[in-house]
Amino acid sequence: MRSLSSFNNEFVFGMGWIDQWMDLDDDQVRYVIKNPIFKKPNKKFLFDDLPILTKEDHINLFLSKSNVNDIIIYTRKNAPVEKYEKITFSGIIKGYMRKDGSFDYGIHPNIFFNLHWDLEDLNEEVDDFLEKKDLMTKETLMYLEYRLKPKIHSYRRKLEDSGDQLPTFVNTYQDYVDELERHLDGVQNYINMIRTHSSSRKFRRIFKVKNNFSKDIPPLEVLNPQIIFTSN
Repeated sequence: MRSLSSFNNEFVFGMGWIDQWMDLDDDQVRYVIKNPIFKKPNKKFLFDDLPILTKEDHINLFLSKSNVNDIIIYTRKNAPVEKYEKITFSGIIKGYMRKDGSFDYGIHPNIFFNLHWDLEDLNEEVDDFLEKKDLMTKETLMYLEYRLKPKIHSYRRKLEDSGDQLPTFVNTYQDYVDELERHLDGVQNYINMIRTHSSSRKFRRIFKVKNNFSKDIPPLEVLNPQIIFTSN
């Protein structure tokens, strides 16, 4: 792995295939990753479109058993660890001393920003919401204002915090921005509709709403403006 020495202390993304693994002392597992390729991250581009820094025959990943799934990303969510499973990972290239005194280079893996899986869960939550039949309720408005909207803003902030360490194995930075903005627009449209119908006597009769409940539920922007993400 001498070619890794050219990129010492650089943060990289890697992709390879699990060849074998073995339990070690101190709650660690050693994964042997075959034919890994390494690329320098750039949030504007998909991993597949980035230039290759280096290819290796194999690399060892030494991981704690408790956070294997936080460091290795699979092509499928919650995929089991299986031989020849394609995996992706990230970390910093570092030199280390072998037990025999020789020197080599490897990857110090880090925990991924798991935004992609957060958004998959968000999509499921939104789908469940859209299946509801009775939307003109105080509970629905509170859910949209105080649970779903803050969650989207927190993911938007998480996206910015990831910088160029954002995994782009599935989507780019702009893809995630667009997806979050679509969700936020959709939530706000439902909020506006509920508030409009709640404040209208005509619509209250149609939807059999007793009173204007929306006046007692201030917008998130008024109640907790610090939660709202604003781009610089």
